[in-house]
Amino acid sequence: MSDKSDTTTAQNESEIRARFEEAGQSHVLQYLPSLSSSDRTQLMQQLQSIEVEKLSSFLESALEEQQQQSHDDDDDDEKNKIRPFSKPVGRTSDKNLVSSSRTIGLQSIARGEVAALVLSGGQGTRLGFDGPKGMYNIQMKSGRTLFQLVAERIQRLCHLAAAAAAAAGEENDKDVVVVAADDDDGIVIPWYIMTSPLNHDETVSYFESESYFGLPKSSVNFFEQGMLPCLTSEGKIIMETQSKVAMAPDGNGGIYPSLYKSGMLSDMKDRGVKYIHVFSIDNALVKPADPVFMGYCLSQNADCGNKVLWKAGAHEKVGVVAERNGKPCIVEYSDMDASMAEK
Repeated sequence: MSDKSDTTTAQNESEIRARFEEAGQSHVLQYLPSLSSSDRTQLMQQLQSIEVEKLSSFLESALEEQQQQSHDDDDDDEKNKIRPFSKPVGRTSDKNLVSSSRTIGLQSIARGEVAALVLSGGQGTRLGFDGPKGMYNIQMKSGRTLFQLVAERIQRLCHLAAAAAAAAGEENDKDVVVVAADDDDGIVIPWYIMTSPLNHDETVSYFESESYFGLPKSSVNFFEQGMLPCLTSEGKIIMETQSKVAMAPDGNGGIYPSLYKSGMLSDMKDRGVKYIHVFSIDNALVKPADPVFMGYCLSQNADCGNKVLWKAGAHEKVGVVAERNGKPCIVEYSDMDASMAEK
């Protein structure tokens, strides 16, 4: 049994070595002969989990985008200029639009088609809090944490959707079909919580200790944000120690592979989820799965939507939604001259 295990380990090491040598990253193994048995195992397990074959393409793509952005900034070509956003924009000052959008959104929620997804992999360090940012008490008199605020708003929205569905059923004199759930209303909004390796266990334990703030346990789903090796400007993997690769979160864009690898994408499909509201945990004012926002996006057959506040004035120092090369983008105030800001 021991010999078989040793043979398997040696075979794995051989395969890992071949992969990293072929990718031009053999330097990560240079200290292997001098490592203790436990450190050697730790390093090999970490290397096995890294998709080293994709690192060069990730770096090339990032550098190309950076170079293209720099080129566009310096280019006087008319097509590369920043322009005002030209697609449909809904305004909450339009009460009729708000009312119709809310109805569409609540109907979709009642059918079980809407989910909420919060990006909560960050720590509360900058807030002076040693723990997951979502567990931070924002000094309200109620003592509620950011996670609790979101949870209670989701719960309240389920009640609102149930009431709207019941009212619609009575008005139309027919039954309204809603998804089955283990709460009183029979309506559930699945909540997906993206954590990080640093705070995943603590976040899960926190929800368990708070009984998921009254939400059905089956509707609260946790998955970890992905990690990528840190690279030098030449594309070489950086070692944190002789037996550990330096890793960093793969950014908000990593939500897509993380959803797939964690099985959350399949979970959404199994539940019949069609639309997802993604937001950050440090937005204390967020309306998760906001029926007005979701309903408006649905009414426009939008692939995606972005919810923003109107600027207080043309020259307020905040980023804005605009277009570059015909594509939506966020432009920082520092990249706009006075005439552009006033458009």
